[in-house]
Amino acid sequence: MSSTEANSGAERAAQRGATGGGLAGNVLFITIFSVASPFITFFIQIVTAAYFGASSLMDAFLAGITLPMYVVAVVLGSAVSVFIPLFIEKLAVDQEKAAWQLTASVLSFTLLATSALALAGIVFAEPLLRLTTPGLAGEAMRAAVSVTRITWLSVPASALTAFLTGIYQARGRFVWSSAVPVIGTAVNLVLLPFLIPMAGISGLAASAAIGVILQMLLLLPVLKGRISVFSFSFKDSGLREILRLAYPMVLFGILTKCTPIVERHLASGMEQGSISHLGYAFRLLSTSAFLISTGITTVAFPRMALQSALTNVKGLWKTISGSFRMMFLVVAPATTLGVALALPLVSALFERGKFTVTDSVAVCGLLRIYLLTLVATTLGNISCRAFYAIKDTRTLAVFGTLETVAYVLYTSAFASRFGVSGIAWGYVIYFCISFTWQTAILWFRFGRGERGALRPFGLTAVCALAAGLGAWFVKGFLPGAWFQLLGGISAGALVYLGALKLLKSDDLELFLKYTFRRHKAVSINRLGI
Repeated sequence: MSSTEANSGAERAAQRGATGGGLAGNVLFITIFSVASPFITFFIQIVTAAYFGASSLMDAFLAGITLPMYVVAVVLGSAVSVFIPLFIEKLAVDQEKAAWQLTASVLSFTLLATSALALAGIVFAEPLLRLTTPGLAGEAMRAAVSVTRITWLSVPASALTAFLTGIYQARGRFVWSSAVPVIGTAVNLVLLPFLIPMAGISGLAASAAIGVILQMLLLLPVLKGRISVFSFSFKDSGLREILRLAYPMVLFGILTKCTPIVERHLASGMEQGSISHLGYAFRLLSTSAFLISTGITTVAFPRMALQSALTNVKGLWKTISGSFRMMFLVVAPATTLGVALALPLVSALFERGKFTVTDSVAVCGLLRIYLLTLVATTLGNISCRAFYAIKDTRTLAVFGTLETVAYVLYTSAFASRFGVSGIAWGYVIYFCISFTWQTAILWFRFGRGERGALRPFGLTAVCALAAGLGAWFVKGFLPGAWFQLLGGISAGALVYLGALKLLKSDDLELFLKYTFRRHKAVSINRLGI
């Protein structure tokens, strides 16, 4: 195929939405839409905390969902991210029939593989739990076995949901793919008051499983008229290419996604509630990371994949570096405000029912540690997907293996010396190191000629630090958790925006202009996206 034909196909793919349109505009829409899902998730956490607090049953629930969710994370972090660039590449060169044939093969293989794993997980539920969380016993172990069997049932649906969401986004259909998680999470919340009184901690697992299965069903229409039969053959060259690229990433994922297993294995031998305290703190971190990063990452990844397919190296680096800057503009103040307001945040959200003041203090301490990795976690979503986009899975696998072995060793040592806080510190070190080497490699390959790249980040960091100090100061004059939280956030936001304006931040000015005055066709070339 000639370069002219390839570029023509790329233009048609862009028109179908493969590039996702304007980055900033789509980011704003997806981020606003995605606020609903974390907002509902907060209510789920509030209900869960009121019912179970940091009890042995909550420890059992978190232990029970660990292995099933680990399998989903491995699939999501490897096979899905390998599949999407190949799917987009076929659309870009006008091979739509081949793209959907590849989709049929991949989904069929995934359904078979995850169903087999789910069946094994159900059959061997108790032995696996005794291996991963040896500190559980008695009622807690029985509850964990029930929870894990229910959760394993939803694993195939979770894997297919991840693939289907990626297909929607690759074709530029962001609205429905952003709405479906909200619907699934809302159903989960609505079912809780009925299922928890009926089935206890198992009802919590059942409501989550129903929500996941519903999401899969709502996303299936994207296949209508394109895939009639689910089947695969190892003779399919596309499937073989996926497996070849995914193989090192699956190994990478098995190692690098094991942090929850390591954490819960270590915490299960500590005092009751340790797993729960880690779980509540980590949920706040992960929800924050999702809320901050989902819009930018969702739109940037298909664009990076298309730029890689067309060997547009300059455009690829602009997308990566521009996405970093947009993300840091939000995540920097979120980190400092989170550290300053951690206690009123935890108290306001969770302190009711069986969740006590003591639990709030414990979760607050862990949350402040976890928040130190929020920058690395959110920006790392971009850097990791950049490697997927350029199909360099081997580098991720090699470095990921080395850093995971190191993580297990130093986190075990930290846990032995510092207890549950040592587990959180191990997580922070792990993700900060991971983001550092990923960014260094990407910069060496694509961005070495760029000058003054760090200045915008330094300016934003100074403004974010001022915001955190402002929130901390104001909090001391206000009574009650809710007043401290709302007053601190308001003061911190005003300080941050004022500091950015005073220091004449290009990032803020261009983002606001493009977002709210799009009809004036404001250029954002200086931002690089």
